[in-house]
Amino acid sequence: MNNLDAAQQILKNDFSDINYPTNVVEDYSKAIVQSPEQLIKSRTGHCWEQTELARYLFNKNNIPCRAYNINFVYNDAGNTHTHTFLVFQSEDAFYWFEHSWAPMRGIHRYDSLKELLLDVVNKLSMAEKQEGYEGKIFRLCEYGIPKLPMGHMECFEHFLNSKEIKIEDL
Repeated sequence: MNNLDAAQQILKNDFSDINYPTNVVEDYSKAIVQSPEQLIKSRTGHCWEQTELARYLFNKNNIPCRAYNINFVYNDAGNTHTHTFLVFQSEDAFYWFEHSWAPMRGIHRYDSLKELLLDVVNKLSMAEKQEGYEGKIFRLCEYGIPKLPMGHMECFEHFLNSKEIKIEDL
């Protein structure tokens, strides 16, 4: 089975009943980012947790993958929205594995990593603008596996201390 077929099986079999939380977190300084094992039990997790579950399952299936985090500033105080997602390669194509962002849920094919990253950045920026925000992305990074569970702010720091990818250089 090639990487794409295995990824499709993971999406179908392991993510079919995973939900995005509907409750609003009042105090992110007290929030915990679940480990993949905790998410398997709870069946509810944010993009950070769903991306790490996907990476965990990809690694179990020997599918090389990378995780990315995008940060958007949404007000003058510098508050941010973030999104994480997984990328893998199968044969000569790159794929964006997405589950938590419902309108984009699925596996999307690209001819290059650059094309993939630019498309995700553009789609997320447009979605932010449709929500009434500026849609300005201030950071795209590839990050390593965090030691979960961990605090929300600790995980955010993990992203900020990761390998930044200059969007203008793509």
